[in-house]
Amino acid sequence: MKSTPFSLLIILSTLSLFPYLARAQTAPTKAYTYMQVFYYGPKTSPGFAFMSFTPAFHNQTEVRLDEPSIAEAMFSPLLGEPQKAEVVEVTTDIDDLEAKYKDPKYRAAMKKRQDKEKQEFEKQIKALEGRGQKMRDTLIKTLNAATTEGWEVVQMSSYGDSGLTYLLRRAK
Repeated sequence: MKSTPFSLLIILSTLSLFPYLARAQTAPTKAYTYMQVFYYGPKTSPGFAFMSFTPAFHNQTEVRLDEPSIAEAMFSPLLGEPQKAEVVEVTTDIDDLEAKYKDPKYRAAMKKRQDKEKQEFEKQIKALEGRGQKMRDTLIKTLNAATTEGWEVVQMSSYGDSGLTYLLRRAK
């Protein structure tokens, strides 16, 4: 059999590729386990889960805050004390209405009521701000705990108004 320069070139190039092909086939591929962390954000209703895991992390699939004080702060003004009944005398005389609104006792009672409503509103806002901070702190602690166990955050994305999704992985 006669060898031609072309056939020699093919044989030599094939032989030179064998070491690369052998290394490529024996290179171990890493296998990973993936976990998703869903953070629903501070708009989650009190008593409901604000974070969940797939699969479970530390034998938990969701996290809720123990927040009876927040629920109380949010709903007590709605359910609060019954209002005192007022007898209102309806007249068509504008002078009588003006006199009522100018009465210092009436104005003082209205101011007291407005001040109480303002205090309740500020109490709700403060409770919601504290709740949001607790949620963020819990999320950060959870992600830090996961990283100490070998998980790494591969991707983070947002959804909705305040939701976040984290994709984590670790080598098997």
